[in-house]
Amino acid sequence: MANELGDYERGIAEGQILSRLANHDEHFAAINGSIDRLGGEMHTLVLSLQKFTDAADSRDAVATASAKAVIDAETARRVAAEHKWSGFQKLFAVVAALAAAITIAGVVITLFAK
Repeated sequence: MANELGDYERGIAEGQILSRLANHDEHFAAINGSIDRLGGEMHTLVLSLQKFTDAADSRDAVATASAKAVIDAETARRVAAEHKWSGFQKLFAVVAALAAAITIAGVVITLFAK
């Protein structure tokens, strides 16, 4: 009978151990499920961050191109403004051309008048 009680108590102890192990298995399964869900969420966050990074890169490229276009347009306007003649410059060129023409005419008349 003592042996039967020992077997009985051992069986109860083993049953408790198996019950605890079953609870641990359920707990580990829940943890693994949580880790799997966390991995999925991390993947979603990484994709979202990549979209934001791509959008920022695109926005920066557009801003840089726009700024370069504005700078180029301003430079072209400034160069064009520097190459235009003012009214005084035009008048001076006409007077200088007339003076040169009169001088050449005077030289020609002087040479052929002899």
